[in-house]
Amino acid sequence: GLLFLAVISLVGVLLSFQNWQAKWVELDLLPLVDDALRFLEIGVLPTKGSLLSMGAYSPPMSSWLYIPAAALFDHPGLYLSFSSGLLYAFTLVGMYLLTRRHAGVSCALLAVALFAFSKVGLHFAAFIGSWAFFIVWTFYFASHWVFERQGRFLALALLVWSLGLYNMLVIVPA
Repeated sequence: GLLFLAVISLVGVLLSFQNWQAKWVELDLLPLVDDALRFLEIGVLPTKGSLLSMGAYSPPMSSWLYIPAAALFDHPGLYLSFSSGLLYAFTLVGMYLLTRRHAGVSCALLAVALFAFSKVGLHFAAFIGSWAFFIVWTFYFASHWVFERQGRFLALALLVWSLGLYNMLVIVPA
């Protein structure tokens, strides 16, 4: 099961890396790259994300997610591919664990495979604001809390959900 999950994750991540040399950061994501590079150069932590359509800024978590890739690579196309690829792979791991808990291994593998290569799944493989990661892991920890009644799982669910809010506010209804 885990080998299948690793192969699916790898294929999805490789698809997100496809044509990375030709990928340039979209204009609305340039402030995120600038903030990540500014952090690496002078240590100033990003305080805002990208400018949204209504003239407000998103929270800065997306900028923070660019920092590890900016430290490792020198091409902006890789910043997005690396960071979103990691979120995508860990989303698939969380989806597998959550589905396996409730529906068994075969359903979990099917769910991961269907999501991984769906239009939505491949979108999240190349999207730094991958709120699917935060929703899946929030539900995973909340599920543990419901069945095991251990407060640490509720705390973890709320922590992951809070971090998700700091990335993209679209997960508020979750």
